[in-house]
Amino acid sequence: MIGTLSGGILVTTLFSIVQVMLDKKRYDEIDKYNKLKVKKIIDQRDDKSYYENLISNCTHKLHIMGVSCNRFIADFADPESRDHVLIDILKRNTELNVKFLVANYEHAPTDIQNNFHEIKRKMEELKKQYPEQFDYKYYNHNPSHSYFRIDSDVLVGPHFEKISSKNSPAIHLDINSSYVSKYISYFDDEWELAKHG
Repeated sequence: MIGTLSGGILVTTLFSIVQVMLDKKRYDEIDKYNKLKVKKIIDQRDDKSYYENLISNCTHKLHIMGVSCNRFIADFADPESRDHVLIDILKRNTELNVKFLVANYEHAPTDIQNNFHEIKRKMEELKKQYPEQFDYKYYNHNPSHSYFRIDSDVLVGPHFEKISSKNSPAIHLDINSSYVSKYISYFDDEWELAKHG
């Protein structure tokens, strides 16, 4: 009886130690994500309402680096439809700073090259209507990632050559994340090197 009892205590103790170790490992993983200030991991960037909510609350900066911003303009800056949340915030906030940094014609994918002049026309129209708030430039290299900053929120994700950006993943982070600082610096450096259309 004592042997059975001590065997049961030993098994229970071992089980408790293993459970504590697993809980510690799980806690360490969660703590690592908390330190990186990850708000959300997004498996696809096709949730228009997710971005619309962020954009509609923007008060200071909206900076985008991507392939073309074509889908963004169609989804959030189309004056001829109900999809114009960007135009709405540009109208009500004269301090807003909006920058689009996109691939030049030579480095844009073929489908974007086919619509390049139409996309440029739309960005030029925004620049004409909001010259103090909106600007766009072209970088001179192949796209590598997307960068989407709205005030203190930053979403970053890869660029896959044969996959639409809306079907690509992204990580939503707080601007104070150590992970984000290199993206901000990269955007700022690329902006300085980029050319106006």
